Amino acid sequence: MRREPIMPETIQNRPGYRILTWGCQMNEEDSEQMALYLEEMGYAPVDDTAEADVVLLNTCSVRQKPEDKVYSKLGELREMKLARPDMVIGVCGCMAQVESAQIRKRAPFVDLVVGTGNIAAIPNLIRSVKERRPVTHYASRIAPITALDLPPRKGAVVTDVPLRSILRKQKLKAHVPIMYGCDKFCTFCIVPFTRGRERSRPTAEILTEIRGLALQGTREVTLLGQTVNSYGKNLAEGRVPFASLLEQIDAIRGIQRIRFTSPYPRDFTDDLIEAIARLPKVCEHVHLPLQVADDALLERMHRGYTVARYREIVGKLRAAVPGIAITTDIMLGFPGETDEQYWNTMRFVEETRFDAAFMFAYSIRPGTKAADMDDQVPHDVKIDRLSRLVALQNGITSEINKSQVGQVMEVLVEGRSQKDPSKLSGQTRTMKTVNFIVPDPETRSPDSLIGKLVPVRMTEGHLTGFTGEYAG
Repeated sequence: MRREPIMPETIQNRPGYRILTWGCQMNEEDSEQMALYLEEMGYAPVDDTAEADVVLLNTCSVRQKPEDKVYSKLGELREMKLARPDMVIGVCGCMAQVESAQIRKRAPFVDLVVGTGNIAAIPNLIRSVKERRPVTHYASRIAPITALDLPPRKGAVVTDVPLRSILRKQKLKAHVPIMYGCDKFCTFCIVPFTRGRERSRPTAEILTEIRGLALQGTREVTLLGQTVNSYGKNLAEGRVPFASLLEQIDAIRGIQRIRFTSPYPRDFTDDLIEAIARLPKVCEHVHLPLQVADDALLERMHRGYTVARYREIVGKLRAAVPGIAITTDIMLGFPGETDEQYWNTMRFVEETRFDAAFMFAYSIRPGTKAADMDDQVPHDVKIDRLSRLVALQNGITSEINKSQVGQVMEVLVEGRSQKDPSKLSGQTRTMKTVNFIVPDPETRSPDSLIGKLVPVRMTEGHLTGFTGEYAG
């Protein structure tokens, strides 16, 4: 049923929950699913962890740093649990999937450990804890997630008259998983072990979910997948190319923007490039992970493409979609990386001029092939290389944004700027944040623009985006 607004006094009478999330957008979407299950049980969100009756940590295992943060947070929660023994504490997500035994050893006060494919089990697990019944922890590498396992989704299907059975919260922008897992098995990556093998959601189910979101006021959807453009290879309905799915979503009334993340270079086809150029709702932004720009390292990583092939994709995208923003992931310090190989990546970054990059040092992930390689790069060398790369890329990002000052761009207005509430904030189609003023607020109320696509002239460019003014 359509949700009625919850009055403050009603919320105060409900038990509270808090979900803390680390990691990728898929984790963020998983956390939303957890929240829907908890709210269906009668819980309400709270901002203060100490006031929560249920605390769930949705974890990431891609690098060591987020794992360290989880254990640090568990240390804080231990003290809260001593003060409030009835508080239910759960560890969920990728780290729970591969480190369930270690979590129970280091934090025995944790009540439940839930892997990536078992979010739907959370309500019954919480009830078991509350009723002091034995709890079965749903996380094990012994029972891997297979291509037949698709996690159930809350609020994903509209089966009655419009809005009757939509449970997802109303939002301007929404994430929609279209596939789960990964078959690439890069030697540095734990994801195939935490998320399982590739499996795609049926096309009709995805389209129905997005139609439901559009009815609720969603104007931008981001399609999610570990290798999102690998979608459609193992469907019962037959192969559905990712470009075909984009075309079908583009036809949905009410949706104004389509994004997707993260595509894999090996599966980036010419028909996808053509679809990005042709479909009006697909935004002019592609996040295309590079990792490194050295063929020997790419082969050692088991990435399945060469630097030349990556360069070719970038060239085709820029030729087909003028003004497209291309961002990337870059990882330095992979085992065996030499000074020359490091400089190959630096030269490629300088040549390619990405709009932005997520940059990090290689982190050993137990259970992956790279973890057992002998020629690990010293930590101080990795950090020195990373700092030089960050300085290079940040300079390029600032230069690109400053070069676009004076342009008028379409912005989806999301609300007031957190840094300066006198300004509105939103993102361009190239996924750059803009904080902008409305020149004559007495004539046009700034808040009347929230949720709309509006023209904004860029007046300043900087590392994190733009400052601008409304040009309507």
